[in-house]
Amino acid sequence: MRVNFSVDLGELSAPSALSDSNGIASTSISDPSEILSAGTATIAVAELSQSVDYEFIDSTGQTLPDTLSVQIWQNDAEISQFSS
Repeated sequence: MRVNFSVDLGELSAPSALSDSNGIASTSISDPSEILSAGTATIAVAELSQSVDYEFIDSTGQTLPDTLSVQIWQNDAEISQFSS
């Protein structure tokens, strides 16, 4: 299933991805402008979407990635999960 990603701060490695057999699709958010601020990532599949806030708090070039995860629920059942 195609999953669309958007952010209002930073850059995505890909604006969309296909989910795998576990329902997981992923992309990366980078901060090439080194703007230390908060942003919102929105993940959408079909007519469903979910947003999550994130923050760039350090520009010293740490190598450990942070992870955001979002699950989309429909009728009390998790139908997809996404990570960035």
